[in-house]
Amino acid sequence: MSNDFRNLRKVKLFTELPTTALQLMYDSARPVQMEAGCFFFHQNERAEMMYVLLDGQVKMTLLGPEGRQVLIRIVAPCEDFGAVSAIVGSDYPLTAEAVTRCRTLAWEQKDIMRIIDSYPMLRETAFQIAVKRFRQLQKRFRELATESAEQRIARALLRLSNQAGLPKTEGMLIDLALSRGDLAEMTGTSLYTVSRTLSQWERDGLLKNGRGKVLIRDCAQLITLATPPENPPFN
Repeated sequence: MSNDFRNLRKVKLFTELPTTALQLMYDSARPVQMEAGCFFFHQNERAEMMYVLLDGQVKMTLLGPEGRQVLIRIVAPCEDFGAVSAIVGSDYPLTAEAVTRCRTLAWEQKDIMRIIDSYPMLRETAFQIAVKRFRQLQKRFRELATESAEQRIARALLRLSNQAGLPKTEGMLIDLALSRGDLAEMTGTSLYTVSRTLSQWERDGLLKNGRGKVLIRDCAQLITLATPPENPPFN
C-alpha cells in the first residue's frame, strides 16, 4: 500500500468511504504537479477537476467586487480543494494558487460522478463539508466587520495552529510557509499592522516569527487576545 493511498484516508472527504471505494478513487486519480506561483484554477471558472494535496501548500483567495484579494484558506497536505464545486457541478468560488511546489492527485468531474453513482455517501459528505466551510466563511466576514485587527490576527494564528500545528519544546510551530502579507490578506488589515503586532507579540514572548514560520509560545495568552470578554472561548 503506497503512502499516497494511505494519505487519502486522512482526507475528510474520504474518511467514511469503504476501502473498495477508496481504492476506486485512487485508481481513477491522476498525478498533477504545479510549481510555485502557478494556478490550479481561477475564481468563477467552471469546476471540472477536484484535487487532494499530497505535498506543498496552496492558497485559496477571493477577489472582492472592489478588486481586493482576500486570503480565505490555506490548504495543507492531506486536504482537498475544488472538490465540493466539482461534485456539485458549479463554478469555483475561489482561486487556487500553488505557494510552493505542489504534488496532488486530481480527478475529472466525470470520474467523480461515476464513483458517486456507486457510493452516494460521497455526495452527502461533500454537502456537509460545504455547509461547514460556508459557516466558517460567514464567521470570517463577521470577524472582519466586528473585531479589532489584533483579535483577527490572533484568531488567524490559532486557526492555522489547529490546522497545521507541530508541537515543539518551545511551543506550537505553524508548519506552513506564512508571510506577513498572507496574514494581512487573511485578516483584512495592512502589512504594517501585521508587522507591528507580530513584533510586539514577539517582544512579549507570545511567539517567535522568522523565515516564514511562526512558533506560538503562549497559546493561552493568544486565545485571550483573540476572545473578547463577552464571547465564548476560541474553538
